[in-house]
Amino acid sequence: MKNLFVFLFLILHADVFSQALELRAGHSLTPADYLALQYEYYTNHSLNFSGKIFLENSRTDNLNYNAYGLDLMAEYYLPIGYNTDHQWELKACLGAGIQIENEPWVYKGWTTGKRTNYGILGELAAEWAMTEEYSLTAYLQQKYFFKQALGTTRFVFGLGFKFNLNNY
Repeated sequence: MKNLFVFLFLILHADVFSQALELRAGHSLTPADYLALQYEYYTNHSLNFSGKIFLENSRTDNLNYNAYGLDLMAEYYLPIGYNTDHQWELKACLGAGIQIENEPWVYKGWTTGKRTNYGILGELAAEWAMTEEYSLTAYLQQKYFFKQALGTTRFVFGLGFKFNLNNY
């Protein structure tokens, strides 16, 4: 049992050297403001994995819409980074997402399950490494949802600030 705890500690401690956190802000064409916190796990290949929690919020024409959810993605770094010594990166991402939508007037009486939408997403992100630890990101994301009653598409764009934990 002791060996298991030592093994788990070493794995978790080693992970600190292969991850990043990113704070994103943007706008969706719902229209709504968009805020997200993304965790990226680096691998030894061009394919990384990320998870993101997000919140959308809009107050338009006496409607108070908000949505929150989770996106999981596989991220493929395109070869442009090798040509720029990784100062500029371009990545294409595919994944799945789930979100719960809220609006007291439109969804009045709807259960959480009925307000939950899920689907697939694609993203294109450009990254500029200002230093080894900090990067700026610009992204475009398109989601396709499976529940038609809540809408089938969502487009989001914006900027992010990424903190690489590789050196800590």
